[in-house]
Amino acid sequence: MSVDERREARRPRSLWQLPSDFVFGAMSIVVTPAMAVIVGADVVARYIFSAPLFWAQDVTTLLLLLLFFCGQPVCLRYGDHVRMELLYERFSEFWRRIIDTVSNVLAAFIAGTIFYRIWKEMHDPFAAGDTHGFIKFPVWSVRIILLIVLTLMIIEALRQIIAVWKR
Repeated sequence: MSVDERREARRPRSLWQLPSDFVFGAMSIVVTPAMAVIVGADVVARYIFSAPLFWAQDVTTLLLLLLFFCGQPVCLRYGDHVRMELLYERFSEFWRRIIDTVSNVLAAFIAGTIFYRIWKEMHDPFAAGDTHGFIKFPVWSVRIILLIVLTLMIIEALRQIIAVWKR
């Protein structure tokens, strides 16, 4: 079975099969154009009117961070991460399973490490009332979203490890 056939077998008939897919998909549909509009408005304001939008960089940074992290579990679920297909196709099925297992263990480990770091620092923003940059957006709210997404990523990586050895 080729890589494309395996990828298609994992892909659901509907892109909105899981609630998280719907939330992350709808978010990307809204957030991506919003970021483009914000950056465009900031460029126009900065270079034409000499009045930059002081909040634009903070907002686009937060939106890009959320977009990136929210896309990770979905990419992992459907096998859409970048890999060297030219090399991967040359391995036997056994070695592909090993490679997939190692990559999923690493994904779970990295997500777990980031989760632990965020969790460890969670009490500080609550106590100090930390906010992000110019927009005064509470840091803890972004961290809660990241913890949820990282949890989904760890679960998905573990699910993928099991699925690799069932195929």
